[in-house]
Parts: sequence; structure tokens; C-alpha cells
Amino acid sequence: MKHLKTYKSYSIDEEINWKGALVGGALATGLVGCDPSSSNYQLPDNYKTKSEESKNSNSFTMDQELLTVGMDMQISTGGRVEQRTLSFGNKFEYFDQSGKLKATAKQEVFSLGTVINISDESGNKIGSVEQEIIESMFSMYSKYSIKDASGKVIGKSDKLDFFTTNVDISDMSGGQITMSKAYLSIGDSWEVNINSSIDKRLIIFIPAFISLAQSEKSEESED
Repeated sequence: MKHLKTYKSYSIDEEINWKGALVGGALATGLVGCDPSSSNYQLPDNYKTKSEESKNSNSFTMDQELLTVGMDMQISTGGRVEQRTLSFGNKFEYFDQSGKLKATAKQEVFSLGTVINISDESGNKIGSVEQEIIESMFSMYSKYSIKDASGKVIGKSDKLDFFTTNVDISDMSGGQITMSKAYLSIGDSWEVNINSSIDKRLIIFIPAFISLAQSEKSEESED
């Protein structure tokens, strides 16, 4: 892992060791054929693009990490979102580029619809993201509402089908947030653009939760 974290729960420590062992082993194997001292070694084609993109922290991509356990995502401007797979209910944590915990998102287990509560590094509630399922005679779709810590709605999405690849959110002041998932990629890849005053920490978990839900739905369909 690229950062150190301290947890009071033994089960969480166990998960970190498990993930680290898997990722470390895979990277060690890969580095054998990717020695930077080799004359055949080349930087990725998008290396420069990622560096330039970091100048604007409100426009970034979130790429699913394949050599890990759970729906972990790397953020192109620095930082990452990690799933806590040993948690009761879906839970994600957001770390900045220095490895510092910035926010935690936890899905309520017993609720009507999907409710994701988001708190800061000290456990203080920032707000929530709530998904409403709407059924009609001919279709079923959903909408996301973003609420602040007091429960006030500060943003709403357009209608979404279950396997959506585009999420458009408008805040109450006319600001816009767009999220687009690439059609062709190894693992899920989301492009996120935030032109809104809504706290970034209320936005950054949405792609991870959508990708996780879609992955679980696909696995159910295959069974």
C-alpha cells in the first residue's frame, strides 16, 4: 500500500495485511519484467496527461485498481478511494495524495433505498448521498439526492438507469457535476468534473458505489 493507516479493529488490520500481501506479490512479479534500468522501459503514454491534470483538482479520473481486493480506485490528481471489504455494509474511505484520511462513506444497512452517510476524518458528518428508486409501468430508474449535514438537499441528479455510464448532478445554485464512465477500459474508469460549490467529499464516493453496485448486479445475472 502507498500509505500507513491505524485502526482499532483487528479485522480492519487483517484486511490491510491481506490486501498488501496480494498487491505486493503481484507488483513484485510485474517489476521483474518492468525494470526501469532496462533500455526497453517506457513511461505510460498518459503519464504527462495525468501530471497536467493534477493542476485542476476538480477535474480528474477515477480508475479501478485490479490488483486489489474490493472496489479500490486511484484518483488521477492524487489520492485514492478504498473499499473496506470486512465492514458490515458497504464502506469506503477517501485518502489524499499524502495518504491522510479525508472522509469515510458508509451505506446504511437497514433503510428504504440506498443511503450513504459521509463523515470527515474526525467522524463529523459532512452530509449524505441518497438514491431514490422510481418505478413506472414500463421502466425503472433512479435519482440521487445530495444532502448537507443538516439534511438539506443541495444537489440532485438526472434520471439514471441501473447500468448508467453518465451521471449529471445540478446544485441549487446552477452548478454542474458530471461523471462519465469509459465504455472501453480495463476495469471501470470514471471522468469527473466538478463545477459546483458542493463539498468534493460528497461527490468522490459516488463512482465507487455505482461501480460496486453494477459489479454485484452483473455477478448476480451470471449466476
